Amino acid sequence: MNINTNIRNHTNAVMDSGMAEMISDAVLEKFKSDDRCSHKSIQRSENEKDFDQNGMNVTLKKIDLGVLSAVFFAEVIHGEMSKKKLPERWILKICRDDLDLRWMFRREAAFYTTYGPKLASDALPFNLTTALSASEEHIILKFVEGATCHSLVDGCPEEKIEFLVHAMACWHAQCWASELLCQNYPQIHTDPPGMGQRLSPLLKEQLFVANWRDTLHHMDFGNDSSLHEFAFDLCSTMSDLRLRDIHDIVHQHKVTCIHGDFHIANWLFPKDGSKPVLIDWTVWGYGNPMVDFAFFMVVSTNDQVASNIYPWLQSYMTTIKRHRPDLEHLSVDILNEWLGWALLCQWLVLVAYDGVCRGIANGEKDPIMKKSQLTHFNNVNRRATLALKSTGALDILKELPIASEEERKEAQAFAARTTLAI
Repeated sequence: MNINTNIRNHTNAVMDSGMAEMISDAVLEKFKSDDRCSHKSIQRSENEKDFDQNGMNVTLKKIDLGVLSAVFFAEVIHGEMSKKKLPERWILKICRDDLDLRWMFRREAAFYTTYGPKLASDALPFNLTTALSASEEHIILKFVEGATCHSLVDGCPEEKIEFLVHAMACWHAQCWASELLCQNYPQIHTDPPGMGQRLSPLLKEQLFVANWRDTLHHMDFGNDSSLHEFAFDLCSTMSDLRLRDIHDIVHQHKVTCIHGDFHIANWLFPKDGSKPVLIDWTVWGYGNPMVDFAFFMVVSTNDQVASNIYPWLQSYMTTIKRHRPDLEHLSVDILNEWLGWALLCQWLVLVAYDGVCRGIANGEKDPIMKKSQLTHFNNVNRRATLALKSTGALDILKELPIASEEERKEAQAFAARTTLAI
């Protein structure tokens, strides 16, 4: 396969297509064609590689940021024979051979080349990543000099939560009812945006019914017996209901561009005081803004925030109204209703992938990394139950019908013939 397939230029590009091809020739083809430097060996061997190509010396250093892709920091030293000058530093993401995630790379490439540059605005409190080259197998991004980042496992520093909620609201307001997305996006991407949201309604339903007890068994509730009791009551109640409806209720509200993986580790904060940069648009799309909000609250905040979400939703709504006073029909009560369902949908996804996540963590050779990932997954599940409790999930569920025997068999049969994919 030609790995330069679908490389496109856009208004924010900093190199022409010839330079993009040079990068691909200098790096990607090197690892695709050299048995000693195959993609699989990149992920399991030494963390740094150095080679010469086209008059340049290229050093690649593995970065422990990508779980679903191989991520490298690249540094280029130009020799006298180098005909074109590439940026000296950039970030390279390569699609993993053992995971069929080309759909993610295609989706991210579409954002960088077609949608992102047209949706962005100088009025936003952050910048978008600049893509140098993008295809279904690789993404090459401009390196942000002197930036600090925070790990997903450690979570969002408390002092940055307010900014991230504000930034999210600014982006959603900027893209609300965007003509570009309304007219073009549905014809290109049919899957719902958001991490794990591609999972079909029937599969979400069956995997929850089959796995919720195992998820609760592995959760650590500490000394909070009331939270454990709530989680059990919630899950046992859900297991009798037509859970497929939750998916449809959430994803019927297509109103703005959502990031889909909105958490602290996808932010870069330049030390020079310039605008932060939001990265990793692999599961973006036109959808329900509360998918972003629920995901951030559960995945990247803390127990105190997750236990009292409503004030943060009010702050989000205030920003929306400030930037889009024309959205007269929108109220915090409407968003709160959307949020309740979005949190339930997020819980379905977490339970569906809980075993997979624990398997990834248990497969880590580094015991410290293994422990930190297991702790992170547990923290996410606990925050999800805290958020569900704070938003009255048991009352929301009263609107769902009980699943009939025929419907339950339908979900079981669908799950039996469908592979769980990322």
